[in-house]
Amino acid sequence: MNHSKFIFLLGLSILVMSCDPKVNLDLTDKRPVKSIKIDDAEEASLIQQELDIEVKYVANNTLYFYSDNQETLSQLEEIGYLVKDENPKQTSFRMVKLISKNKTSLSTEKNISILKELQEYRIKVFNREKSHWVIYGSLDDLSRLKELGFVMENLETEIHPRSVKIIVPSKDDIQKINEMGVDIYSSGQEGDSYLVYGGAYDYQIDLMAEAGYQISKEN
Repeated sequence: MNHSKFIFLLGLSILVMSCDPKVNLDLTDKRPVKSIKIDDAEEASLIQQELDIEVKYVANNTLYFYSDNQETLSQLEEIGYLVKDENPKQTSFRMVKLISKNKTSLSTEKNISILKELQEYRIKVFNREKSHWVIYGSLDDLSRLKELGFVMENLETEIHPRSVKIIVPSKDDIQKINEMGVDIYSSGQEGDSYLVYGGAYDYQIDLMAEAGYQISKEN
């Protein structure tokens, strides 16, 4: 079994939401959520098969799952796992439109103070548009933003990554971009550098800019 660190990035299926703009941050599934620490994807798959548990998701070497079956929980503890209770609102996520804060509209330019505030609540900013930002976070964190005066609405259409051209100094940097979750369409050497074409959301573009890569948006 591979004991290296791993992170499963949640596969985001961005569906068209209801035309009702009001955001409902209540839980739709109120079943208890538990978690255990694991080493890798193979271990997660083995546990799921052997104990027939319903996996919610895996992230940061932690397997989150639904279970109120005491026999299953006891089996996990017997083979050495520490089972933790999780707050369902912290393990359920939603993507919404952020419209304003305290009736102040958001700028399409990077607003450092608001970005930092969102990061404190572990919110990812997928896209910054003219009229709104598209953000992703747990129901718990989104509820806290609402209490702070942020106004949110449901998404009405699918969102898409921006087409980007990235210039990096080495092949190793292409792998680093891939680890940021950027969808790489093509790459090749151009002079002393490497040219990468791909699709990236704004938070990934911010990460690449912080790493010192040259980025130009195609759309």
